[in-house]
Amino acid sequence: MSGIMKKLVYPCGVVLFTIGATKFSVQQELSDLRNKQLERDSALKNQLLGINSALQNQLSGMNSALQNQLSGINDGIRDMQARQGRMEQFANEVAVAFASCIAAEQAKEESKKV
Repeated sequence: MSGIMKKLVYPCGVVLFTIGATKFSVQQELSDLRNKQLERDSALKNQLLGINSALQNQLSGMNSALQNQLSGINDGIRDMQARQGRMEQFANEVAVAFASCIAAEQAKEESKKV
């Protein structure tokens, strides 16, 4: 090797080593950042799953409560309809009895005239 080559080998080796070490350091930092990001993503995913589960439980409970209320309302409507039917039947019976009374009174009046 010539003198100039010998003089360049060491500085070039140092530069190449520095570049390699820097590249390794940067790769290590990127790897660490990726791992931290994965940990954060996993933690956020777990939080979101927990929130989603809690919301589903709440909605399920609210749905059950609303279904129970609706069932009670429907029972009340059916009861009111049954009462209305009984009241209509009673009103018809009263009307028939009243008509019978009127007819009996008219018959009495007719018999008095004859």
